[in-house]
Amino acid sequence: MGRPQIRWRDDQQQFFIRFQVMGKRAYYPLGNDSTAAHEHARAILARLGLYTVPGADPRHKPRDRSLDRVCEVFVSEKRPHVTPLHADSIEYYLKILCDFKGQKGRMGDITVELLSRQDLESFVATRRLAGWKPKSLRNAITYAKAALEHAIILGLIQANPWHSVKTPRLPVKPRRILTPDEIEALLALAPTDEIRAMLALIRETSARPNEILRARWEHVRIKARQVLIYEHKTERHTGRPRVLYLSKAAARILRNLGGSSGLIFPGRNGKHHDRNFLDHAVRAMVKGTPLEGVTPYTLRRTTATRWIEKGVNPRVVAELMGNSPSVVLDNYAWPASAEMLKALSKS
Repeated sequence: MGRPQIRWRDDQQQFFIRFQVMGKRAYYPLGNDSTAAHEHARAILARLGLYTVPGADPRHKPRDRSLDRVCEVFVSEKRPHVTPLHADSIEYYLKILCDFKGQKGRMGDITVELLSRQDLESFVATRRLAGWKPKSLRNAITYAKAALEHAIILGLIQANPWHSVKTPRLPVKPRRILTPDEIEALLALAPTDEIRAMLALIRETSARPNEILRARWEHVRIKARQVLIYEHKTERHTGRPRVLYLSKAAARILRNLGGSSGLIFPGRNGKHHDRNFLDHAVRAMVKGTPLEGVTPYTLRRTTATRWIEKGVNPRVVAELMGNSPSVVLDNYAWPASAEMLKALSKS
C-alpha cells in the first residue's frame, strides 16, 4: 500500500484522501474546507495506524494525562492550521476551562479518563451565571469537545464524555429588508463600477453572491435571458446547473459589460474572486453609515421578500432563488403586522 496523500479534485470541488493499493487508487471525500479536511484526514489515518500524531504511538503516550496537557497538545496541533487570532481564542477558552474549580477540584488537573458530562455542564452553568453570552458559551463548549476528540486520537480515552453536551443557540438577528431608497444609496457607495454591477445583478436576480462571482460569459444566454452556473451551492443535491433568470435590467447590465469569454467578474490573474470578496467589500463601504450591517445577502433577501409581497408564487420564487419552497416560506415569507390585522378583519 502506497503512502496516503491529501489531494484536491477540481471535478468534485473538494479534498480527498488518495490511497493506492496494488496499483489501484481509491479516494475518500473530506469536504471543501482545507483546515477541516486536513484535521479529518489526520484523525482517519491515525485510527488506521497510517499516521502518527505526537503521543499517538502507545509507546510514547504522554505521562501527563491531565486535561491541561491534552489542551496544550491540542492547541499546538491546531495553531499551524488556523489564523493566530483563532488560535489565541482557542487557547483563551481552554485556559478558562482548565482553571475552573468544580467538585473534583481544578478541571485542568483531572486526568481525562475521569472527566464526565457533569463537569462541563457545571462549568457552563457557572459561566452563564457570571454573565457569559451565548456566543462565548458556544465557543467554550465547541473547543472543549474538540480537545477531547483530540484525546481520542492520542489514545488516552475511548469516547468523548462531553459529546452530548448541547451548545446554546445563538439569538436570531432581525432580518433587515431594504427600501428602494436604501438600495440606491448602497449602490452609490460602491467604490468601483465592478462592485456596483455585482450588487445590481444580485438585486435584479436574487442570486447568491458566490454565483455572481463564478458566472462565466460562455454560459450567458442574453436572448433567452438566462445565465447557467455550473459551480453552485446546490450542485450535489440537484445534479444540474443553476439557472439565473435575468430581468430586462440585469440583461442590460451584462450587455454594458460587454464580455465574450472567461469570468464575468475576474479576479487576479483571471481567476475568480475569493468567496468572501463581495461580503468584505460591502461591509467596508457601509461601515459608519446608516446602512452599516448590510451584506450582499441583504439584497438577495430583500428581492425575494418583495417578490413574495407582490404575490409571486413561492414555487416560482424558489426556482428563481435556487432554493426549495419550504426554505423560501421559512426564511423570506414573513407576514407584516398590517397583513395579519387584515386577515383578522376578514374572519
